[in-house]
Amino acid sequence: MSTAFETELMRLLCQLALADGEAAPVERTLIFDRARAAGVDDATIAAQVVALNAGRLPAPDLALLRAHAAETRTAAHQLLAADGILADDEVAALDRLEVALAGPSRGTP
Repeated sequence: MSTAFETELMRLLCQLALADGEAAPVERTLIFDRARAAGVDDATIAAQVVALNAGRLPAPDLALLRAHAAETRTAAHQLLAADGILADDEVAALDRLEVALAGPSRGTP
């Protein structure tokens, strides 16, 4: 996968990690180890750590994530299973992700 995709996936995963109110240490490790392994540069990761700690996360590029929907879904499920607890807020976040990955509805002209 491209580093652009991995950067956007990192942004999304941070949002999902906060779905239950806090990003558990195991979730943080999974997110940032994956980003490093995929070649996301240290400055981008550091900025995302600051944003995560502040609770002010940039929105991911959903169009790019939609282009890799299967990988995005897999990573999201792995992240939310990492701490062994699937909270109701996390289930709701996964449901919203499914809608977002489906893309905008196409109406008739």
